[in-house]
Amino acid sequence: MIVITCECGQKMKVAPDLVGKSCKCVRCGAKLQVSEDGAQRIENTDSGKPAPESSKEDLDRTRIGQLLIDDGLINEEQLKEALAVQMKRGGRTFEILLSLGHLDKNALHDFLSRQSGVPAIDIKNYRIPRELISLVPKEFARDHLVIPIDKLGKLLTVAMACPLDKKTIGDLEDITGLRVKPMLSKLDDILATIGKYYPSEEKLAPEFAGIAGKPAKEKAPPARKRPTTTREEVAAKLARLESLPAFRETIQRVRKVVENPKSSIRDVAEIVCSDPPLVATLLSVSNGAAYGMSGRVNDINLAAAVLGIDGICEVVVSARIGGTIHESSHFDYAAFSTRSVFCATAALGIALACNKQLSGCARTAGFLHEIGRLALAENWPEEYAGLDGSLSGSKLIDSETNTFGLAHPEAGYILMQGWGIPAEIAEALRRHHSPESAEKAKELVAIVALAAHMAEIQQSQGTEKRNPFDGCGPLLESLGLDKSAATQIFTETVAAVSAQRK
Repeated sequence: MIVITCECGQKMKVAPDLVGKSCKCVRCGAKLQVSEDGAQRIENTDSGKPAPESSKEDLDRTRIGQLLIDDGLINEEQLKEALAVQMKRGGRTFEILLSLGHLDKNALHDFLSRQSGVPAIDIKNYRIPRELISLVPKEFARDHLVIPIDKLGKLLTVAMACPLDKKTIGDLEDITGLRVKPMLSKLDDILATIGKYYPSEEKLAPEFAGIAGKPAKEKAPPARKRPTTTREEVAAKLARLESLPAFRETIQRVRKVVENPKSSIRDVAEIVCSDPPLVATLLSVSNGAAYGMSGRVNDINLAAAVLGIDGICEVVVSARIGGTIHESSHFDYAAFSTRSVFCATAALGIALACNKQLSGCARTAGFLHEIGRLALAENWPEEYAGLDGSLSGSKLIDSETNTFGLAHPEAGYILMQGWGIPAEIAEALRRHHSPESAEKAKELVAIVALAAHMAEIQQSQGTEKRNPFDGCGPLLESLGLDKSAATQIFTETVAAVSAQRK
């Protein structure tokens, strides 16, 4: 892999076969020409015009102003007037435009939220650890409309009114000695939060006068509607999901490990690999175009290697900010986690006995095999609470289908497609309850199907008196295994999972 660095400071790993080609920065969206020595910006982001030879501050002024013109929010004369004011008293372009009345706050926020690579966060009710506040001086926070909201290792996540302001990001990295990841937040919320955590009787700087309005009254939350459960609407909502919340315990464990300077990427990856939603996110990000590995990262360990410890930290920070799973009685999260780990371990054992080349992919697919079940439970908790929690196998499939119009294998398949995860993993999730129907990745599907069966055996705790593999003849035959070999793999998996827990 080749490490390249964009002008904005974002470091990325790309495949060697991208040398001589172009890629897009995952932070600012700039188009970069990849070479063995690094990368060179070849066009001005978003506007598609050549980047001028100028300072970063001038580049930001030109870029933000031009983007606003291109979007029809301001005109050339209004930008010239704002830049003239800026030359006299300083300040940011967008701040001057707001104070002159040439730009509306809501229109600006909507514009910024549409820009590539600019995630948004609602910080109105967000609790910021007090130790983070000391990282950013009060004057800097107030003058630049930026506030720290999270820190993991050397990655500092901040909320900004304008995440396109690369100069502020660069200055903040110089001040803190950390790599800064910006997130978009509404201007009024930024001002209110700064006032809360940096209390002062000082008035706002002149360029902010007239920008900050009175906080909007909190609207009463709308009455919660019972989710629709037709197949089409369920499938559509699943297709729109960008991720699933991670487990709170996983986030806490990762934070402790990352803060330890002796920790390695292997230590972090092992913890992340206990959390299916985080594993899915790692795979999705590592298969992104920026890393030049689209559709090829099907192994958890490979995903960790592609992203590096900084990339994993970004995923974890995003998961934490996006919200973690709040366990409730409508779904047995502990049993879900246990089945996922058991299935992944069993799938690895089966692959090593049948086809070692599939071992990493099989482990990953086994780990994610029930992620569709979690998606249904998280997004339709009331409906899922109505299902019999003791059901498994075909009875569970029938019950889910009757309730949602589709079952968790199909739900998992939809998620994998939407997140850009390799097709063979998506197929394994879709067919693990019906391996005979697989038309692609048949051996991987069979491995995950057998591993899922083993996970169900373990969950039943030996209540079955007959040989648990009596009905698996065709499946075992397709893998070149017999009942004795399957029993041995099952026994070894039980021992391995028990050892992991100790």
